[in-house]
Amino acid sequence: MKATFIFLFLVLLFSCQSSEEKQLEKVLTLAGNNRPELEKVLEHYKENEADSLKLRAAKFLIMNMPGHQSYIGKDIEEYYVEAEKIIFSDRKIDEQVNELNNLLLEFPSDDFEFKEDYSVIKADYLIQSIDAAFDDWQQGRWARGITFDEFCEYMLPYKCVEFQAFDDWRNVLKPIANDTLGDFSYNDIWNKTPYHAAEAINIKLRDTVIVDLKKPLKWHALYKVPFWCNIPSNSCETRTNTALAIMRSKGFAVSYDFVLQWPTKAHAHSWLSILIDHDRRMVCEGGHEPFLAALRPGECKGKVYRRTYSPNSALVRLNKEAGSVPSTLRNVFIKDVTDEYATTIDPVFPVLSGKRERKERYAYLAVFDNAKWIPICFS
Repeated sequence: MKATFIFLFLVLLFSCQSSEEKQLEKVLTLAGNNRPELEKVLEHYKENEADSLKLRAAKFLIMNMPGHQSYIGKDIEEYYVEAEKIIFSDRKIDEQVNELNNLLLEFPSDDFEFKEDYSVIKADYLIQSIDAAFDDWQQGRWARGITFDEFCEYMLPYKCVEFQAFDDWRNVLKPIANDTLGDFSYNDIWNKTPYHAAEAINIKLRDTVIVDLKKPLKWHALYKVPFWCNIPSNSCETRTNTALAIMRSKGFAVSYDFVLQWPTKAHAHSWLSILIDHDRRMVCEGGHEPFLAALRPGECKGKVYRRTYSPNSALVRLNKEAGSVPSTLRNVFIKDVTDEYATTIDPVFPVLSGKRERKERYAYLAVFDNAKWIPICFS
């Protein structure tokens, strides 16, 4: 009888847990041997009632950690060592690119070992990152007008791009282009809004993130100190990631916006979207020019997405339920923001169930890149 009572009590206790508490416990369980590190973060912020908001932020990061991954092991460390010899040599930049591309033959990216962040991240690193983000939000000048939810997505994350190394990127990148803000303290209008400051920094970053190359860098895993501002790549992806990390290190709430595929030509594209105030944004291409009234006006964008830290529940369902998911839609950490860039409509199609060959629950919206059809959305 006693055992039955205990069992019923535990069932009742579990059923009373919120969905957030269940998700938190799920991740702590998944963390295995690293669970004490995550619990240390939670206990740290439980000690002081004044840290209640930081505790909510820590829970947000931990609950949404599944799917975020990091490279580990000797291969990635050896890759970093060899890449550093090349990048910080006196070779010309095109020669560096050739050598880095050749380095991938010795260290193929598919061979790099990786693990989920919840199984390797350390408490001290996560606490330091959370405290720094809160200082930038609450004590800094450039993010006072944003909400807690916006802060969690676009300032709080401990890294800016997937597979980024766990290092002191905030403090290392923070001084870059600070000289451009020297006179801001004397101008009340400029000093009270992030608009002019972010614009001035982005223009200054031209010398940092714009690279002129004859041959592209095929791939890299160089989002790590000391590589950030020395990556010899002219891709918009690298440029946007670098500018985003620099902006976040300075206390700007900024996101990575992109098109999966242009609907009228080959390739994708990415740029920065900076929160000027709650739900009010300005866009710019990393290191290229001042803020833009519109991104490439007249060019059809098809679908615009924004990278997030928390997963998109619709994409999670798609990847669990669909028989075959296109590579463009396998990343669940993105959300559709097309309506921020263009007038949108909900298209209506005739029922396709009688024409499908397989029992597929989903249909895809695709654009033609002049060679093949690329899925960019689903229903």
